[in-house]
Amino acid sequence: MQAVRTAASVLRYTVDLSLPLYVGMTAKQSFRQRLEQHMSGASQFSGRLKALKVAWSDLQFVIRPLDVPRGSVLTAERLAQSLLRPRVSVA
Repeated sequence: MQAVRTAASVLRYTVDLSLPLYVGMTAKQSFRQRLEQHMSGASQFSGRLKALKVAWSDLQFVIRPLDVPRGSVLTAERLAQSLLRPRVSVA
């Protein structure tokens, strides 16, 4: 039974490490514009990173295009956030 608990603990640990801190989608601006807003402090994202003591140099910016209609971007973002539960996104 201890082996199962240990395996479950390690699995949970690795899943937590693999989850993104933030999931955001945009339809009205480029990803570069959105990233620049975050990095300049024009959004709340920078403050949430500071609260977690995470530096910009600790992060990796990844774009994953998603084929959804422009009017469905917000719904898709909320769905992705509910599935992934990123720690820094506002859901």
